[in-house]
Amino acid sequence: MYGALHVITQKEFIKIMIKILDGYLKLAREQTKKHGQVANQLSVIFDLEGFNLKQYLWKPAGELVIMFIQMYEANYPEILKICFLINAPRVFAFAFSIVKKFMDDYTLSKIQIYKADPTKWQAALFKVIPKDQLPAYYGGTLKDPDGNPKYTTKICQGGKIPKELYANNMDKPNEDYTTVIVRKGGKLEFDISAPEVGSILR
Repeated sequence: MYGALHVITQKEFIKIMIKILDGYLKLAREQTKKHGQVANQLSVIFDLEGFNLKQYLWKPAGELVIMFIQMYEANYPEILKICFLINAPRVFAFAFSIVKKFMDDYTLSKIQIYKADPTKWQAALFKVIPKDQLPAYYGGTLKDPDGNPKYTTKICQGGKIPKELYANNMDKPNEDYTTVIVRKGGKLEFDISAPEVGSILR
């Protein structure tokens, strides 16, 4: 997300996510029509291996997460059947404790979080998702023609965006920032104004 927001804007990112959600919903309908049913819900797996809290503490990324949650809950509240967050490191608990404050109870009830223990999260996955619909990397049977268990021909693995593609350096502080040193035992008092609803204090 950090790299993506150096290439596109937050609004463009949200538009892409809407297109992806609509595409997945269309795919789900097509797949289940084969069985004489039409599905309007998705089962989602987020692999949190390598999760880095630092990028989400960056203001534009934190704002984007909240914007996406608000967009999802306003427009796609029924699309999610269940969401598995697997291989969650300890630091993720801190991040999620903040994010869940912006989510309603209905959405939260669909989320299951698992640490890096495949025996536990695989058992949960198999209750909802058939093995022939999962990459072998996650315990299923799907593989690439060359035997790759991650099934990269169908599932984008993501990765870092090269810095040479960055549109500009969005990490530079703007002129509104002021740096103050508070000595041990010292105190600093200041007024906080939130010009817009949904502003983030950092």
